[in-house]
Amino acid sequence: MPSLEEELFPSTPGKFKGDRAHNMNRQVYRCFASTSTMFLWALFLIALTASYLSFQGFVDSGSRYLSASWGGINWEKQLRSSAQIQRHGGFSVLVTGAAGFVGSHVSIALKRRGDGVVGLDNFNDYYDPSLKRARKSLLETHGVFIVEGDVNDAKLLAKLFDVVAFSHVMHLAAQAGVRYAMVNPHSYVHSNIAGLVTLLEACKNADPQPAIVWASSSSVYGLNDKVPFSEADRTDQPASLYAATKKAGEEITHSYNHIYGLSITGLRFFTVYGPWGRPDMAYFSFTRNILQGKSITVYRGKNRVDLARDFTYIDDIVKGCLGSLDTAGKSTGSGGKKRGPAPYRIFNLGNTSPVTVPTLVSILERHLKVKAKRNIVDMPGNGDVPFTHANISSARREFGYKPTTDLQTGLKKFVKWYLSYYGYNHGKPGQHDKDAFALTFARVYRMAAASPSSPPSNAAATIPPLPPSSAVHDGPPSASSAIDFLSICHRLKTTKRTGWVRRNVENPESIADHMHRMGLMALIASDVPGVDRNKCVKMAIVHDIAEAIVGDICPEDGISKEEKSRREQDALDHMCNVLGGGSRAKEVADLWMEYEANSSPEAKFVKDLDKVEMILQALEYENEQGKDLDEFFQSTAGKFQTETGKAWASEIVSRRRKNN
Repeated sequence: MPSLEEELFPSTPGKFKGDRAHNMNRQVYRCFASTSTMFLWALFLIALTASYLSFQGFVDSGSRYLSASWGGINWEKQLRSSAQIQRHGGFSVLVTGAAGFVGSHVSIALKRRGDGVVGLDNFNDYYDPSLKRARKSLLETHGVFIVEGDVNDAKLLAKLFDVVAFSHVMHLAAQAGVRYAMVNPHSYVHSNIAGLVTLLEACKNADPQPAIVWASSSSVYGLNDKVPFSEADRTDQPASLYAATKKAGEEITHSYNHIYGLSITGLRFFTVYGPWGRPDMAYFSFTRNILQGKSITVYRGKNRVDLARDFTYIDDIVKGCLGSLDTAGKSTGSGGKKRGPAPYRIFNLGNTSPVTVPTLVSILERHLKVKAKRNIVDMPGNGDVPFTHANISSARREFGYKPTTDLQTGLKKFVKWYLSYYGYNHGKPGQHDKDAFALTFARVYRMAAASPSSPPSNAAATIPPLPPSSAVHDGPPSASSAIDFLSICHRLKTTKRTGWVRRNVENPESIADHMHRMGLMALIASDVPGVDRNKCVKMAIVHDIAEAIVGDICPEDGISKEEKSRREQDALDHMCNVLGGGSRAKEVADLWMEYEANSSPEAKFVKDLDKVEMILQALEYENEQGKDLDEFFQSTAGKFQTETGKAWASEIVSRRRKNN
């Protein structure tokens, strides 16, 4: 049976072999040949001016922030390893916005089919950064290295291209959202214009120059009322600042293609949705509010006409992105000088089947089994458009693009992911308290994933109240509570140990793997006076249990021991409440706290087993993969507290010396 992750992320799309006999240039250049180009050129000049004015301050501040975040021999090793191509004829791809919605899916799809992938993301707080951190953790388990940085950082980009000769760039980093532009317009100029120019400059100067595929938007069609939207339609009437910056991006990329010979493909995405999506999108916020019993605002257009969108499932978008990469011609420049014409293409990526927003809500109601509280209001003048509808004939002709997921199927997959990620156990009577527990779990998990440079807010301000004491009992947990608890513990089986992941170990052990062998160690160890060996087995099983929620936090994460302990304590409290708060929960909590405090002979014994298991695993990775993991041996040397720990560690070190 496929895992939840395998179901919710697209399978590796095969390489598209489209018919390239059709020349896109004639159709695309029609976009730039109308009498309205004066407006577009004016916008282009304004964009360049704005990018220059904003460029200096943003780059300076970005450089200061990133000065300690990248560089060094180990960092370069991670880059090269992540960018290594594993298939014949594969690509080495720099994916910007890799921790974003589309970026994470595309990165995993590329990696699965054997391409080399390096990600870049600034983890901004436009929406909850912990969701991006969770995506990053998932990417790391697939061997994708994410560089934390901004596309406006020219020095960082130059370094990336210096270390890795990228064949392609998939530029998905952007300031998204239509309405947010009314709140923070400068962020759109910073990311969508200045950032784009900085990236294009880096690509222009690279040798060899990469082919570039980048995310434009269906928003560029603006007030166009001709349907379906075709790439040859006019795009000089943007309805929002977001749309204007994306249209400016199309003009800017065209100029870099014309002047410097960069191969450019722009993709106009149509309302992308699916698992791991953006919380600011309507389908996502509708789901959240419906489950929480809150009303949702459904806009309607003029004359009470329902708004409609060409909702496109993420798997179909990924196929389009990979198809665009596979058919992208080579750039023709070198060192900033053009040697011949290079391809310039623009494609719509949509589903071709617009669905009204009320219909979307009805589908969510069916999958969630909850009736929505709808608040119908007229659409304000905030940049939204009444409908979108994609003509995808060009993409179908050029690289065989064919969407296959309808909204009913796609939303079912999204809801399955949402309920799993946020811990809902939905649909049973009396689940209110458990949903509160689930939200606690999700928030603690997101808190744990938050950036070390941006400490999480006080958990007490966001965690919903626990159930009354009458819910706590003294006996074993109910079947429902036991399964809820074990479902959380499933993450111990799927979360890889961070230390190995960061040192590019292939197929690294999970947290559960580590705990299991520690349990076996305690089981087979010699009896020691004053040490309860059975208690040691239990303690080994639970000592890392809180990592099911907070993850495997390492010293390199920059999180203090006190903060790590606080996060794990919050997670443990939640898990024990899910278990029902009875005698079994108390036993788990007592064992964990005793281990953390190192307050008993059993705790000291298990602490030693923790270190012994780590260096034994390090030795095995050294022997199997040729790694140099000496730092793990150095970090544990002289720190064993028991005779058994010292003896076993000595044996492991002795075997290592013989191997060397």
